Amino acid sequence: MCIVVTKSPPEIVRPSEPVTTTAATGKIIFSPFDKPLATVPVVVLQVFEHPIHEPVETIRRGLSQALVHYYPLAGRLAGDDYDDVHIDCTGEGVTFVAASANCTVKQLMRDIDGRLPDPSTAVQRELIVDDNPAYGFGRADPLILMQVTTFTCGGFVVGVTWNHGAADGFGIAQFLQAVGELARGLPTTSVIPVRSDKSLQAMSSSTVMAAKQFMFGVKPTTLALHSITIPARVINGVRGPTPTCTVFEAVAAVMWRCRTRVVMSDPDAPTVLAITVNTRRYMGVEDGYYGNCATVQMAVARSGVVADGDMMEVVRTIRRAKEEIPERLKKGDAIAELSKGQLGGYESVLLVTCWRNIGFEAVDFGGGRTARVMTTYEQSGVRPLCVVCLPWQGEEEEGARVLSGCSPPQIVRPSEPVTTAAANGKIILSPLDRPFAILPEVVLQVFEHPIHEPVETIRRGLSRALLHYYPLAGHLAAGEGNDDVHIDCTGEGVTFVAASANCTIKQLMLDIDGRSPDAATAVQRELIVDYPANGFGRADPLVLMQVTAFACGGFVVGVTWNHGAADGFGIAQFLQAVGELARGLPTTSVIPVRCDESIQAMSLPPSLLMVAKQFMYGAKPPTKLALHSITIPSRMINGIRGPSCTVFEAVAAALWRCRTRVVMSDPDAPTVLAITVNSRKYIGVKDGYYGNCITAHMAVARSGAVAGGDMMEVVRAIRRAKEEIPERLKKGDVIGDLTTEQVTGYEGVLLVTCWRNIGFEAVDFGGGRTARVMTTYEQSGVRPMCVVCLPWQGEEDEGARVLSSCVTAHHADAFLREIATL
Repeated sequence: MCIVVTKSPPEIVRPSEPVTTTAATGKIIFSPFDKPLATVPVVVLQVFEHPIHEPVETIRRGLSQALVHYYPLAGRLAGDDYDDVHIDCTGEGVTFVAASANCTVKQLMRDIDGRLPDPSTAVQRELIVDDNPAYGFGRADPLILMQVTTFTCGGFVVGVTWNHGAADGFGIAQFLQAVGELARGLPTTSVIPVRSDKSLQAMSSSTVMAAKQFMFGVKPTTLALHSITIPARVINGVRGPTPTCTVFEAVAAVMWRCRTRVVMSDPDAPTVLAITVNTRRYMGVEDGYYGNCATVQMAVARSGVVADGDMMEVVRTIRRAKEEIPERLKKGDAIAELSKGQLGGYESVLLVTCWRNIGFEAVDFGGGRTARVMTTYEQSGVRPLCVVCLPWQGEEEEGARVLSGCSPPQIVRPSEPVTTAAANGKIILSPLDRPFAILPEVVLQVFEHPIHEPVETIRRGLSRALLHYYPLAGHLAAGEGNDDVHIDCTGEGVTFVAASANCTIKQLMLDIDGRSPDAATAVQRELIVDYPANGFGRADPLVLMQVTAFACGGFVVGVTWNHGAADGFGIAQFLQAVGELARGLPTTSVIPVRCDESIQAMSLPPSLLMVAKQFMYGAKPPTKLALHSITIPSRMINGIRGPSCTVFEAVAAALWRCRTRVVMSDPDAPTVLAITVNSRKYIGVKDGYYGNCITAHMAVARSGAVAGGDMMEVVRAIRRAKEEIPERLKKGDVIGDLTTEQVTGYEGVLLVTCWRNIGFEAVDFGGGRTARVMTTYEQSGVRPMCVVCLPWQGEEDEGARVLSSCVTAHHADAFLREIATL
């Protein structure tokens, strides 16, 4: 079944009464354990099978009462630098969302367990407030975001996203137990909470920073996500008839062995198991302390011993590491004699964190304890990791749940050395490149007709194309100033993943089109090499490609690229070249150009050069924007069009009208449509230039005229903006008489970018052109936006595809009703 979760708009829950202690309006200085995690989001989902009376209101009331005791959690992050990071105890409150689902808890669990891990994560994300930015928690964000979702059976799920700097897992579990106690009507909490402890403030940072080094250190390449159950018979077999090891030790030993057998080739090389440790009892902190108190401890052995030796010796290695914790903490020596190289590699280190007995399993809101605990996994520089022993009813009989990410793709390099003089030099990013220097962009191209060995054919074409587009085989670098951001032409290559799917292309498209946009995005993300949440870093390849073969012989090519290296027109030109060379052509039809003096020499004011960044990645919207997949009907497009109106102008006018009717209340207030424009012909760059040449331009009108006036006048406002492009570029004046406030608000501005005729539709790897082009959308400070005219077979008859994220959940239903009336 298709699970639908309906969410209410987020609200703020504050402490139920004023907090009168002296420290209540002060600040909580972060300890060395807290600081490395100050912006990191963590998610827990707790499943409750048995009904309680009005779960949403009951838990909301318990939450409000608990914040009186845990008042720092109602505050906000503050501090100008790492050493001064702290919580301001402002009492502003936490985010709360009430939601309902159209299924039972049992159906939800069956759906999650029946999916691959990434689509399962998408379902789970429907059960949390997915409102924290991709870059982590910011200074203005609440420290906790809670969603309570009720199900048709009466059960419910409580999903919590929290700022890891404010509390560790033990701490947030203690807080949730307090919420449960107060929701059940207890007069106070069973544990007196403590947030500041002097014994931690005085600590040396050497041991503490090991946690950050291991959790968020050197990033390998994208890791595959797996949901695993280690069978109870395996655990009991390791433990023996008179158990001398814990469940965690047995599970960790099994995971360490299985991974070492796969990734380690030298039996004499050391392999490291890094385990997270709750150090409360070693540090002597006060009972009830809920800040961070976790570090990492290393178990080290020869890979041959871990892979094939006595399993109990592997367990003993883990136990010895645990026994050494007090002494290691005292010395501040978590990594012992290990070198940084041994700790930084993909092969040699596995991090394991255990959620058994953290306290989540003991939370009770009135209908009994948690039936199951889950978490989501967001890969953003996290090293190979397993979250083990996730609590669930059935673990004694069936085994231990594990969430794991552990295997890498490959690197494709130019097929032969590049001999041009510039091949080992650098490409200075132009003023139009720099605003996008770390930003990821995604395109998925669907091909229905088979070709011979699509993975190998495209891999070969990619390798040959990198000879011509050698800068794309380099990586981002920077000098001392902002003007020296550049591409080092190192020839290191691009990331490539071969994949296969157990369905046909037609089934894939039906599945995507039948889902909610967020769930569809999760399926699409299975077809791409995922990228870091924080954007591209200096060491990352500029292009990541995945080729997925389907049971029907069709295939999907998913490409994630660094927007600073190329715009959409540029990457489409590159993919056309890959297709030409994959088909056996001797060379590319277009001679590529990456460095153009006319664009490097541009002397334009910041108002123009930064406008793309300002509009695409400006002020964060007030709340999360709702994602919609829309088709603007061809009858409506044809009704607007005429000989003087393009498809894009008709579609943009329709979206501008529908949104303005919903979000604008003052008919005399100006409303702005910002359109992205390929400025190659205006700037005069050379043919074949594939760097960024995109600028944004404004169409402005009274909101009353856009909402209720003549539709052709709306089209004419768009056309006038397009006609003014050459003069605007010349003057460096793209916002005209508009104020900064008018072009940065939620209500007054809509950004529209068009993918029609970019060139993705012309890519051909040997079986014909693209049948459909798709993209994914990650909200991370992007303003209200629509990606329009996504190419697909059928657009002439049915209409224009639009990926929309331009209204909040509050306005979503009204916006869709307006679209339906077109």
